[in-house]
Amino acid sequence: MRSFTIVLAFIAFACHANDPDAFIPDRQTLSVVSYEEISYLPYGLAITVRCAVPDPCWKFDGASVINDDSTVVGTVYGRPKGYVPCPASPSFLDVTVEWPGSVPGWYTFQFWHDSTTTVDTIFFYDP
Repeated sequence: MRSFTIVLAFIAFACHANDPDAFIPDRQTLSVVSYEEISYLPYGLAITVRCAVPDPCWKFDGASVINDDSTVVGTVYGRPKGYVPCPASPSFLDVTVEWPGSVPGWYTFQFWHDSTTTVDTIFFYDP
């Protein structure tokens, strides 16, 4: 019975080790480096930002946009596309985040850059 348990444990580990997604880290906050475009939608704004990623094999994995009076705070998330060989060269990923809009007026958009800084822009919203 003991050898049977060891064999099952080995099989479970071996299958997990061959799983291409087994070593993909959880999603991470991406560093926004610039605003590329802000455009109107029928219900708000589309904000395209450029994010720095460790290599070109990263993908967009969601965003959060929080309204706080006249300040809109955004965070962009990403993760590696999977276990694929990828050149270890810093790269950029352009991401479009939608903001549902609010009352007309001036808004400051702040996107996370690093632990102490945000990338900001001021925009007049008039639906």
